[in-house]
Amino acid sequence: CNKYAKDIAEDGFLWRSVFQTRFPLSQLSPNSMKEWKLAYKLMRANIVERLRCIHTKKNFFEDVLGSGIDFTVNPKTNRVDYISMSQDLLSATAFTKEKIRTDAFGNKFKLFLPLFFSAEHFQRALPQVRKTIVRLCPERNSTRFDPSMVLDVMPKIINTFIVLVADEGISASRKSFLGFTRVHRLFLALAHQYPTIKVEALRRLKLFVASEENRVKSACPSLGNLLPLLSVVDQSDFDWSNIRPAYLGESFDRSVLWVCKAHPKLEKTHSSTGEVECKQTAEERVTLTLEAMKVNIRLLMFHVYFMKACCRNSTTDRAILYDRFFGQPDPEDISPNGTDDSGSKDHDGVDTSPPLSYTHFQRHVTYILSVNTWQRFFKFIGVRCPSTKGDLARILRNAVKNSRRKGYHKAGMDFSRVHANGTSKILAKGQQYSTSSDLRRVMFTDRWGFHGNTVYLDASCLLYRGRKLINTVDYS
Repeated sequence: CNKYAKDIAEDGFLWRSVFQTRFPLSQLSPNSMKEWKLAYKLMRANIVERLRCIHTKKNFFEDVLGSGIDFTVNPKTNRVDYISMSQDLLSATAFTKEKIRTDAFGNKFKLFLPLFFSAEHFQRALPQVRKTIVRLCPERNSTRFDPSMVLDVMPKIINTFIVLVADEGISASRKSFLGFTRVHRLFLALAHQYPTIKVEALRRLKLFVASEENRVKSACPSLGNLLPLLSVVDQSDFDWSNIRPAYLGESFDRSVLWVCKAHPKLEKTHSSTGEVECKQTAEERVTLTLEAMKVNIRLLMFHVYFMKACCRNSTTDRAILYDRFFGQPDPEDISPNGTDDSGSKDHDGVDTSPPLSYTHFQRHVTYILSVNTWQRFFKFIGVRCPSTKGDLARILRNAVKNSRRKGYHKAGMDFSRVHANGTSKILAKGQQYSTSSDLRRVMFTDRWGFHGNTVYLDASCLLYRGRKLINTVDYS
């Protein structure tokens, strides 16, 4: 009886009849009978109109919907390093037939990546998803899709989003939050479509923890692209607590290069006679390192937040949670364990088991961007903070030694030459951007608008040489 009732509740013919009775004037017509129940749910919540291509006005029942994708390639490795996603919904028709290559804000994109809206939409979109993923793996010199390519692409999209939010290159808006959740849902769908993805993700995570030789840059080029692998691995098999000590140590070692770029004197840990730095110098090291690692600290905190908010239990549980979330008229109170746990607070009022909602996402972003002490950072990521500045300084000095030993930097090197040729243009959206010393011309473009007699603060560009302000470019 229960199985029969369940089958009836999922019957597409029944839901089509209910839909046409409730919404007789609607022109909505899903391609699959299985989608009539979802169509009814979305129409009842008045959400369908928000899920249309901004150009063709088609929804995901009528066409394949996704986002425009931009990317940059590292010229030395021929590998894609960062992948950004447009925040506007785009249809396959708009991209392929109308040749749309810019979003509403004038940002250009090169490729089209379909997103996950329903199981039926995913199957229709899968050929294009595979095609785009192959294009984002130029180092493979192949036109054939391989499931392992997913692990080279999806983590980069997630990490790029986190980098831009951490450096305030994109705002923590509802649109960006929803786009982020759809990317993760697509990642989960691909992992379920191709089970070898989960197996390989778990293997890479365990390999990273197993020994130091698997953690160095030559073996693991990007730490930021490693953590998203946790999002497609069951929590019972591997989670943040399993990788935390190894990851944190390697992260500190790699940060030395950037800390010394900002403060070269911190490369020196001992005097010429071998004496360790004095208490005053050690305390200065603690302060200056925190200042230089501000963005790195935010990055890790965002990754930890993502894992706590969206990566609990099994990958199947996560997919079900997203599908429950999708279609809610005001999705503010759905928690990963199915209950409202918003009363559980920690970290200065920040929820330790956050519900999947835009409000909670925004609250965490605000909190993370405000963190300015080592104590708050360590507490957030679940690590006991060293009890004294001396203990922390010792850890930071060891990181310098490890960085030197691993060849990440050399004693006496010119740190001003680090990234002298600049960084990925995608990262230029952030608040900080490093350029070569021979830069002569910069074009500053600011797109926005307003109505009425509005008082506003225009954009400004501050130019520094080291820590010295040398010029300010502003509207005048």
